[in-house]
Amino acid sequence: MKERRNVHTLTSLAALGLLGVFAVCLLSVVLGGAGIYARLSRRNAAAAQRRTAVRVLATRVQSAENGDAVSVAAFGDGDALLITGETAGETYLTRLYCHDGWLMELYAAEAGDFAPEDGEQLVPAEAMILQMENGLLQAEVTAGGSTARLCLALRQEGGRQHEG
Repeated sequence: MKERRNVHTLTSLAALGLLGVFAVCLLSVVLGGAGIYARLSRRNAAAAQRRTAVRVLATRVQSAENGDAVSVAAFGDGDALLITGETAGETYLTRLYCHDGWLMELYAAEAGDFAPEDGEQLVPAEAMILQMENGLLQAEVTAGGSTARLCLALRQEGGRQHEG
């Protein structure tokens, strides 16, 4: 009888040990999967930030009356995309620029004196480099640690705008 009890105890211990090994394996798979999911989520969020920042620039340029209303100038510590428009006989500027880790927008009268912190935060973005030459706007936006590029042919009077 005593021998039978020992066998039963050994069998129970072996089953318990096997259950423990299974639990440890299961836990390591779950934790590994959670880590992978977190990395993929961060990567996707950074890509979405870059795409959104580039789409904001493209949309604002496409809303300009023509290519002559779009220009590039220094504003704050970097480049700014300027879009000129007229409302009720007064000239207004939409400025798109990076400041304090954000793509910012400042819509105000052209004659006003404004600082970069006066704008509205749109999307997280660390930096923006703009170049305009012969009706072609090139933009590089850095967000989430990597850079997205945009190339737009500016619309001329009566023409059509193309995105590259």
